[in-house]
Amino acid sequence: KIKETEATAAKKSAELDRLRGQLAAMAERASTAEARAGEIEKRADHLDAELARVNQQNAELVRALAEAAKVGAIAKSAAKGGGKGAA
Repeated sequence: KIKETEATAAKKSAELDRLRGQLAAMAERASTAEARAGEIEKRADHLDAELARVNQQNAELVRALAEAAKVGAIAKSAAKGGGKGAA
């Protein structure tokens, strides 16, 4: 009877060791996944900020181009009108 109890205890001890090993491995994987998620969130924040910056820059360029086109159109119109008035 003692030998059976010892054998059962050894089996349970081995099973506990195996389960502890699995738990440690899963905890490590969870920690790694959490670190990766943090890095992904950080990168997403950086990309979001970069996108906002580029959108602002594009809006400024569009405004500058529109203003340049407006000034060019006025100058062209004035040149045409000035030539007719002199004639």
